[in-house]
Amino acid sequence: MRYFSISFAFMLLFLANTNAAVYQEEVRYYDVEILLFENIKPNPANTETWPSSLEFEVPEDSLFIGSPYPGPIPTEYNPRFTFKPIKSSTHQLQEEAKRLTEHKDYRILYHRSWRQPGMDREKAVSVKFQREIPRIKLPVSITEDNSALSIEKIDYNRTVNERLPDTNNLQGRVKITLSRFLHIQTDIQYTQHVVENNPENPDASFAEIKPQVYQLKQTRKMRSKELHYLDHPRLGLLVYITPVLVKK
Repeated sequence: MRYFSISFAFMLLFLANTNAAVYQEEVRYYDVEILLFENIKPNPANTETWPSSLEFEVPEDSLFIGSPYPGPIPTEYNPRFTFKPIKSSTHQLQEEAKRLTEHKDYRILYHRSWRQPGMDREKAVSVKFQREIPRIKLPVSITEDNSALSIEKIDYNRTVNERLPDTNNLQGRVKITLSRFLHIQTDIQYTQHVVENNPENPDASFAEIKPQVYQLKQTRKMRSKELHYLDHPRLGLLVYITPVLVKK
């Protein structure tokens, strides 16, 4: 009878460990890569107006890539693969980044990749980022097509360059969730200052300087190993998600 009790207890312990291992194996991990860029020369036919300010909510369960997890890491997630940065040399979107860099009408604002578990909506954590982007200054000698500027235009551009802030502000958060499909939620805000000329006084010294906020706020269903593009008149976001096998 004692032998039976010990054997039965051992069997229960084995089943518990087996179930735990199966549960652990159910966690899927993904490499997430995002490439955010701006359209320097938007379509002039687009007459959309932009707000001068927007609220930006930063949930408590959010983190910068490489920073500590917000609270205890759930036991089912391996800390080594939970929101860890991936080296830029292994980026999947290197060719896309190269083409954007070489195109005079676009500029990359943010390019990052990280590894994370597939998380349901209740446990999902947002990745946040914030940085200052150098402002592209107006030409004061020749234009991009090598045509000469008038003295009046050079003086105007020089005054505007002196009055505008040197940097634009970028802040955003991205959340990847997993249910039946992968989903991405974004709230990205890019703030730059513009000049509103006074038609009665063309002198740039008297022009009004106003901020404009471009917001890319979308929710999209995703498929892994497919390149996805989130569109906006002034911003573009490329997203590529790759499932990975990790060793326990």
